[in-house]
Amino acid sequence: MKRLKFLVSAALSAAVFISSCPVAFAAVDVSQPWVECDTTVNFTLDHGKTYAYKMTVHGTHSNPKIATGNSKVLQTERTIHKTEGGNDVYYFIVHAIGKDGEAAGVYTTLPGQAAVRHSDIAIPYVAGMYKAGSSIKAGQYVLTPNKGNSGYYEIRTSPADFLDNLETYDLFNGRRYVTVKNGQYLILQHTTMIPAKDAGKFLSNNGKYSETMFKVGFDIPAGTYRVQAASSDKFSEAYIELKNSDGGSPGSTAYDDYFTGNRDVKVSNGQYLIIEYATMTKFE
Repeated sequence: MKRLKFLVSAALSAAVFISSCPVAFAAVDVSQPWVECDTTVNFTLDHGKTYAYKMTVHGTHSNPKIATGNSKVLQTERTIHKTEGGNDVYYFIVHAIGKDGEAAGVYTTLPGQAAVRHSDIAIPYVAGMYKAGSSIKAGQYVLTPNKGNSGYYEIRTSPADFLDNLETYDLFNGRRYVTVKNGQYLILQHTTMIPAKDAGKFLSNNGKYSETMFKVGFDIPAGTYRVQAASSDKFSEAYIELKNSDGGSPGSTAYDDYFTGNRDVKVSNGQYLIIEYATMTKFE
């Protein structure tokens, strides 16, 4: 279990990693006309906000059909056509008009070809209290702190703020996987949330991962990893925790440790690995 000193305040400043991942689509057949997109990651977009895309058409001057998978969730607007380097280029924005928790893909279709999905956009739930089975569906969610803050969540059996009602809680950087059951209450502070099915993988930076919770078999493959404390100060400890279920399940910790220097940890599919004040690389 985490030491109490890490759970003092839900407003501590921290670096945040936006939930996103390379979209796992088929490789482009460059012998055929194709569309290059400047955004090939899944990401979140708050309700009412917009995001600008650039699409470059290669191998043809035919106009692509640009659309979203659900026009009630995401709308395409303000499409501008230009010619750059001999290619047709399309600039447009996507407007998030759906409800919190909804998601859709962004697609292009060239004449005579199947539609190509370039990325998915999810509209996140914002900070607040949610009842599983009522205001949100029961199931697994991915929580991400707001920029410049640590995130905080609680799972309660009742909306009343009594200790006896508290099942689990966490103050975190990076992100967390949490499963809620019908009748439970999920409280979010300085945090947004999307259904886990709409979340992307947590990306490394040139093979180095920053602090977060990893879902083994999705974010990272099973295997052995080396976790390195972020600070070389012998009084600054890093934290590692290996769980057999996600952050919504208390008592599922298989191993945890505070350390300086580095630790090697072996993980299996279905487990969850948390690192804090540390970085991680695949052990070769």
